[in-house]
Amino acid sequence: MHDLKPVRVTLGAFAAAAALALSACGSDSAEQSAPTAMTTVSESAGNISQPSPSASSSLTSSAHASGSAAGQTSSNQREDEGNCGVDPNASAITDNISQVPAPSLDGLTWTYKGDSNYDKCATLSYATVEQSEQGNSQFQNQLMLFHKGEYLGVGSDTVQQHQVIATTDDSVTVRYKDWEALDTAGAPNAEASNYTTDVTFTWDGSRVVPQGRFPNLSLG
Repeated sequence: MHDLKPVRVTLGAFAAAAALALSACGSDSAEQSAPTAMTTVSESAGNISQPSPSASSSLTSSAHASGSAAGQTSSNQREDEGNCGVDPNASAITDNISQVPAPSLDGLTWTYKGDSNYDKCATLSYATVEQSEQGNSQFQNQLMLFHKGEYLGVGSDTVQQHQVIATTDDSVTVRYKDWEALDTAGAPNAEASNYTTDVTFTWDGSRVVPQGRFPNLSLG
């Protein structure tokens, strides 16, 4: 499976309706002596209630508290943005290596050597892990992909060896060695660089979509 489907988050939309009504009654003398009461809307039922004279100060305090909370949220967002940037030592990489499908050869595991442009603010970033022991030039590696710092999965579920050749904020392009084509041609491993295929992984707004031909599909 080559399409990666991340968890979707749906944002709910909230709306509140409010109604204000003013009423006055009494004689001219009553109008001069009695202050006009502030009208408010009950958030729970939409009913109009008449608050006591102290309600004005309570509403002011509440608005001040809300403003302070909004200011704190804005400050946290600026702090997060300030932490953006490439971080090849991010724990999100090493913490998710165990989620990568194991190498096809028994007894081998994945090792991470720092090949990554991981950025928790990037639309798409990557990390490369390699098989723990490499007996020849046909060793395996895997491409881990991340969206906004969240691990999505791997580029291919088949045996591959890749090199990242280009990246943008929302894409990663890799060059796979085409061992099947190499074997079909009867060429030596020294000529493996002549048998490659490029695949670009792009975030389309909801998932990662690969463009290009995946080689080595018969290798398991």
